[in-house]
Formats: sequence, structure tokens, C-alpha cells
Amino acid sequence: MASQVAAEEHVVVSTLAHFELRCRSKVGSPVARSRPSPRPALLSVVDRTLAEYPYEIAETPSNVYSVAAANSCPWAAPCIAGPWIAAPGAMEALGLRRLLTNDEIQGRAAKARGFEVLLPR
Repeated sequence: MASQVAAEEHVVVSTLAHFELRCRSKVGSPVARSRPSPRPALLSVVDRTLAEYPYEIAETPSNVYSVAAANSCPWAAPCIAGPWIAAPGAMEALGLRRLLTNDEIQGRAAKARGFEVLLPR
């Protein structure tokens, strides 16, 4: 994934994606919770990294949920709902066309909506 990001001239990270990253890093696994947490240091590195080139943190538009909801079910059988539709909704609201994700469900949702999807794993 790092090499794919490094090859990009401009990487947009929505505030929604940034928020999800922060939440997921705080949850951790049961094993991780039993050890001292490196998460505050990791989050500090993430925040510093996202403040540098080629990254841009873009404010998630207020219409992201209506955009996502309007386009979530027509292509899905069975209907895929939940957080997986938010990223494609944010991308559409921000005018973006490519998604880099390790989430296969999110990738399928984005592909079904016509986005180019990069699944690095």
C-alpha cells in the first residue's frame, strides 16, 4: 500500500476516513488491550504524515450521507448498507474517482458505483 500511495501526486483523505482511522486505532484487539498501547504515538505519526505532501485532508461534505443513501441499494443484491457506503459517498461528494482501500466490501461498493478501486493486499 505504501508504494501505491508514494506513487500518487495527490492523496485526498476525507475527514470521515481520518475519523474512522482514529477510531479503529483506538479499539485494537483484546490481545493489544492487555499490553501498553502505542496508539497515541501512532496517531501522532499519522496526523503529522497526513499534514505533509502529497496528502490533503478534505472536509467531508455535509451531503455525504444523502449521496451514499441515494446510491447504496440499486446495485447491491443483497443490499449492502452500513459504513461501506460512506466512503464511496464521500468520494462522490468530493468529486473523486479512485479509492485505495483494504476493505473488500467497501471496494465492491465503490466499483459498483463506477469508481476505480485499488486493493493493495
